[in-house]
Amino acid sequence: MSQSALVKAETPLTPEQEDLPFAEVPDAYHITAFGAPYIRNPDPQGGFLYVTRWGWHRLAHLRPENWFEGRSFVKQGTRLRGSTGTVYQYPSRPEGASPMDLLIKVSRLAEEVPGKLAGDHPELKPLQDARFNNPFAEFGLLEDLRSSTFGPPDLHIRTKRPLAIYCAPRDLPAWQLGRKKSDFTAHFKQMTHDQQQMPEGMRIILMERRQYFMIFAWVPGMDAQEAFERGLMEEAELHHLSERVNRDLARKGFKILDNKPKHFILRVGRDGKLIRHHGELMYVQIDSELLQRTAEYQTHLHSNAEHKRNPLYNEYSRL
Repeated sequence: MSQSALVKAETPLTPEQEDLPFAEVPDAYHITAFGAPYIRNPDPQGGFLYVTRWGWHRLAHLRPENWFEGRSFVKQGTRLRGSTGTVYQYPSRPEGASPMDLLIKVSRLAEEVPGKLAGDHPELKPLQDARFNNPFAEFGLLEDLRSSTFGPPDLHIRTKRPLAIYCAPRDLPAWQLGRKKSDFTAHFKQMTHDQQQMPEGMRIILMERRQYFMIFAWVPGMDAQEAFERGLMEEAELHHLSERVNRDLARKGFKILDNKPKHFILRVGRDGKLIRHHGELMYVQIDSELLQRTAEYQTHLHSNAEHKRNPLYNEYSRL
């Protein structure tokens, strides 16, 4: 079948197809958005699960019947302390699969960004004219950050691993979703522009009245704010870490408008002390809903012909 004639599958994957390697799943199930590849698995209820390469071998954990149906992620999960969004740690234990903790986050697509999320640290500025990334743009940016060769080759930003996006089956009233019409329109146009690179039958369309969930691998450890409150680090080191994390991101060509100590997970050793490498705290960046590329990185990408041909590197850092 020619690429132009491809039409995405509308029936769920069979058990035999679910056992195939990611690349060997039939083409009709493959979708790309903002440069990131997915397997798109429709479910009988009308929802759509978009599974990344990272999530494919964890499909048993990601199926909606494991965490979404009956609001299991709410009833059995733990809502994250101090989170401004709807975020849960969920202990996934599907039959026949090894246990795994998931982080399940309701996308704040087209929701109003609170006036000031940055906290009390002087290096973290109040937000101005910011919009939350749509879930597919966020995953694309996150994959770019994880694999970026821009900046120092020995610097790698550790992040939570993106596993899947779920478009829930039921249309909800606009008031319940809390979306700004103008912001959703901007996201819709952004997605439409991205999907022009795909065959017509394979394009993803953002649904205004659907709820989107992002599923990540849970990152064990302790956030930097909690570590400070427990006396595991001094205030001066907390400020130094905040500056270092944002500096590391900038060196790799990225920034996060709302980056604060609650978004840095630190590793704790068996002795109860924070783990360090060459004297520096080891951290994992766990928040990316306001992730953007820097102007310097954008200039670099647009001046590189090879990157220009790759849809991952189109300009989606700001709406």
